[in-house]
Amino acid sequence: MNEVKGERSEARPGGDFRQEIDRREIPPPPPSLTEAVSYGGRSPQVACREGEKTMYTVYILECADGKPYTGCTENLEERLERHDKGCVPATVNRRPIRLITHILFTDKYKAFEFERYLKSGSGRAFINKHLI
Repeated sequence: MNEVKGERSEARPGGDFRQEIDRREIPPPPPSLTEAVSYGGRSPQVACREGEKTMYTVYILECADGKPYTGCTENLEERLERHDKGCVPATVNRRPIRLITHILFTDKYKAFEFERYLKSGSGRAFINKHLI
C-alpha cells in the first residue's frame, strides 16, 4: 500500500465533516403548507384542528433589506398573512418578505427555546451557515 508517512489514504471516522456539508446539494424549498406531505395534504394547523397534536413552527423570513427575521407561531399561514399585510411592527418597513424555512415542534417550550437560540449570536451564525 502506498502511504505517505503520517497520512492515511482513507477517511478517518469523525474526520472533517465540513467537506461533506460543502459538497451536498441544497435541498429544494419546503412544500407549501397546503401541500404538506407529512400531513396527508393538509396543513399542520388543519391536522391539529382534527384532533392531532398541536404543532409549533419556528420560521425564518428573508426581508427586503436582505436580513432574516425569525419568529415562532402555531399557525404559520395566518402569521405570514399578517407579515404581508403589515400587521407585524418588526417587518412592516421590511416588506416584501419571503419564507426561507420553517421547523415544526410538538413541544411549545422547545420551539420558543430554539427561536431564542436562533436570535443569539451563535444562532445567527448557524442560520447563515446552514439555513440560508
